[in-house]
Amino acid sequence: MFSIRIYTPKKSKSPEDFVTLSLSKASLRHTDSFGKNEINELITGTLYGTAKLLAETGEDYARVVERVATKGGITQEGVAVFNELLPEVFDKLFEKTSGKIIML
Repeated sequence: MFSIRIYTPKKSKSPEDFVTLSLSKASLRHTDSFGKNEINELITGTLYGTAKLLAETGEDYARVVERVATKGGITQEGVAVFNELLPEVFDKLFEKTSGKIIML
């Protein structure tokens, strides 16, 4: 058994982590409806809310998405892109890092 500690960084004007930074930069390339700070708040809130739901409900990711996504809506479309592209990214990540893991 392990515990999950949710880290909530202090609010800042620029994202500190790579995932948030990457999402923010991509979003800014595709919209002029929101400013950088608004986009960062939306992204951080979405990631935090998703992690919190997963931790508090014990449901798996697919079930959480099923509960919150509107059929054919933006969340469902975004998850479809993640499902298509992220497995390869994660495979490469673990290929590069698995030899560096030290089991305690």
